[in-house]
Amino acid sequence: MAASSPPANMDEEVMCPICMEYLEDPVSVDCGHNFCRGCITDFCEKWEACGLLKCPICRTHIQKENFRPNWPLANVVAKLKFLAVKEKLCEKHQETLLLFCKADSQLVCLMCERSPEHKQHAVVLVEEAAHEYREQIKAQVKSLEKEKEILVPQKLAEEIAQIEAEKGKIRSAFERMRNFLEEKEGFWLDQLGDLEKEIKKKFQDNITRISQEITRITYLIKDMEEKCQQPASEFLQNIKRTMSRYEKKSAEHLVDHIPGLEDRVHIYFQKNSALEDTMGKFAGSVYKGNSEELNDGHLTVKVILDPSTAHPSLLLSDDLRSVRWEDKYQYLPDSPERFEFMPCVLGCEKFSSGKHWWEVEVEEEEERAMWALGVAKESVARKKEIRVSVDDGIFAAGKTSVLLPCQLGAFTSPKTTPLILRHPLKKIRISLDYEEGQVGFYDAETNDWIFTFHSASFSGERVLPYFWVGRGVKLKC
Repeated sequence: MAASSPPANMDEEVMCPICMEYLEDPVSVDCGHNFCRGCITDFCEKWEACGLLKCPICRTHIQKENFRPNWPLANVVAKLKFLAVKEKLCEKHQETLLLFCKADSQLVCLMCERSPEHKQHAVVLVEEAAHEYREQIKAQVKSLEKEKEILVPQKLAEEIAQIEAEKGKIRSAFERMRNFLEEKEGFWLDQLGDLEKEIKKKFQDNITRISQEITRITYLIKDMEEKCQQPASEFLQNIKRTMSRYEKKSAEHLVDHIPGLEDRVHIYFQKNSALEDTMGKFAGSVYKGNSEELNDGHLTVKVILDPSTAHPSLLLSDDLRSVRWEDKYQYLPDSPERFEFMPCVLGCEKFSSGKHWWEVEVEEEEERAMWALGVAKESVARKKEIRVSVDDGIFAAGKTSVLLPCQLGAFTSPKTTPLILRHPLKKIRISLDYEEGQVGFYDAETNDWIFTFHSASFSGERVLPYFWVGRGVKLKC
């Protein structure tokens, strides 16, 4: 008969309360509890910076220098480990499992082998069966390794082929685009060249006519001066005919204009404008953000600040493209549009449909700089103090309190949503989708998505670019 197994509660005495495994190099602490030396050492290193060290079990004050090796407990742990792994017993006969039944793939004892259940089965020693199965597993491992060696290059080759195919598509697309643009460029330049030649020819013809007219006028002036020197009686002879001959003639007929020239030039102006708009859309469509992107169809907007809305403490640049706080209060004409209590200014552009985007450079001149950007309803209050909030018709993000360089806030309701960036923000892109009611914010340098107001309630109102400008910051469109 095999030796009896250790009592069930004995395992609890030899388990470390921290790692819940058999004690390794057990030590006793001041209160008498036992732990693995490594576990209690790591525990103390982690918690000693927080104040007095306490036992993880009873919370009694302990000291690292008082740890005592518990050799008797270490011996007990070693014996229990040996008994636990030495041999397993048959549940039915409580005998050692020395044999293995191949038919049932089951460990059996000597009494099981003689039983009717396994009597007709092939039974071998445990070591022999283990050796046989180990060899089978090793063979399978080798087979799988060979299969892996074949699959890895295959997978790599497929991925490389896919990448090369995508490269080819990109090259082909840009080649077609280049050919198309070169063809259109040549066609448009040839047409403009023909128009230029026509203008030059007309110009030369006009110069010839004007030169001839100048010669005629020169002789006429000389004749008139000589006429004026004649005696009165001679001067007045045939005076009516003379005056008729000296009448000023219109010079307009001398210049021969090209028919429809203004319209033809305007056509090319429209083509150039359309080309610039297309390039703007194309540039917008290739900006790639993390989780959200600017969709095709967003139109680039060059925001111009509206001086009639600017708070008197805000100084706008001459080109109306940048704004900063000015400590000196400016006495400006009062108007219903001007912000009186909030340091704000609006853009001239008013949107009631479509998709649009614009960019704003943020130059923080001091650590406590505060600002906000976004859009505001046209009805936003101008003559009273309001919060930068969606409740007051403003959909914005920025810093209106002292935050770290990589912290922003989205001014949601009822509380501001904190935003953490990977690095300080230098240029921000605002996107507006009026129909979808979305106002998005992106890092214009990295194209990282920052925040989006979804289902913004514009209530059918027009919205305008919005700027809240505090001390220590310059915003440039």
